[in-house]
Parts: sequence; structure tokens; C-alpha cells
Amino acid sequence: EFSRVLFRSHVRRGDILDGDPWSYRAWPSKYLPDEFFRRYVDLRDGPVIAFSDTPAAVHHLRQGDARIMPVDDLLADQDLSLAERDMLELLLMAECEEIAAPASSAFSMAAALIGGAREMPLPISLAPAERIRAYDELLDRAIHRPDSFLAPGDLAQSLVYAAQHAIAQGRAQEMLDGLDLPEDFQTRFPFVRYWLALAALGA
Repeated sequence: EFSRVLFRSHVRRGDILDGDPWSYRAWPSKYLPDEFFRRYVDLRDGPVIAFSDTPAAVHHLRQGDARIMPVDDLLADQDLSLAERDMLELLLMAECEEIAAPASSAFSMAAALIGGAREMPLPISLAPAERIRAYDELLDRAIHRPDSFLAPGDLAQSLVYAAQHAIAQGRAQEMLDGLDLPEDFQTRFPFVRYWLALAALGA
């Protein structure tokens, strides 16, 4: 029985990862690193249905936490058109108690409007201590485990959050010294230059 007992996360990835021209700019209001979703899930007792325009992103997110349920598992073996699937996902979201998503997720806002679910824009909806913990985990991962991100675009978008946190916490030099980005990374994702420049200024 899923009605009104599950929480829901909307994991936006899609064209922001590597689609032209969207991946050439930062989308912090639409793109959320995994750490904030994981913090949200850790603070909930029940299962969480995870919706995404990139199914691989949900499987990447759920590593180590079987309570994260890809919506694909619920819609498996259904012969659905894209429009039918989108509508079913929207209605399923609307039946959840909470919807955790990036602040500007139109899909999530529509579901909340239909079903009256409580919107939980991340990361701001996390308690300050939990939010700082997620930021710390993200910054450490960017510095020490850059290969753990889903794709280069995932790392690029996540660096926006990591740089902001590094500057605020006095860790900008640590971030600059520790990052090991491919030679063409800043050419492929030019917005990263801006955030690294801010980090350098902060350092």
C-alpha cells in the first residue's frame, strides 16, 4: 500500500548532465547532488520512491540504501508511451506525503499542487546541522573521490555547491589543492571556471 505513506524524491539529471546547450551552464536550482537526497532519506523511516529523468541516476543514488525505490521498479513491464509514463509518475508523486526535490522543480510543484503533498525543497529544508553534514560529505567526495560521481556533468554541477561551501567554511585552498580535474574539464563545463575563480579569491 503506497498511498500517503511514502516519501518521494525527484532527482533531476537528464540534459543537464551532458546535453547541449544545457550542460554548459550551472543549474543549482534544478540540480541537486546526491548527498542532500541521502541526508533526506536517512532522516525518514519509510521507503522513498525516487523519480528521475535519468534512471541510472537513481540506481547510483540508492547504492547502500535499499529503502530508495526507483520508480522503474513500480512501472516495470508496462507498455507505456512517454506521455502515459509522465502522467502516471505525476499522479504517483501526488499521492506521497512529502516531495523532496530541487527548489525549482516544476514537476514536483505540479505533483504537490495536485495531491497536497508537503514540498521539501532541498537543501534548505534540511536542518542546519544536517545540511552542513551533506555539504561536508560532498566537498570531501569531490576532492578525494571524483570518480564516484555518476558522470563528468554530475561532478561539474556538484562543484557549484562544493565551491560555495568551501568558501564559507574556509576550505577554499583545500579544495583548490585537492581537486584533480581532467585537462579539458573546464572547457567542457565552462561555468566551473567561475566557481574555481571565486574559490581562489576566497583562498
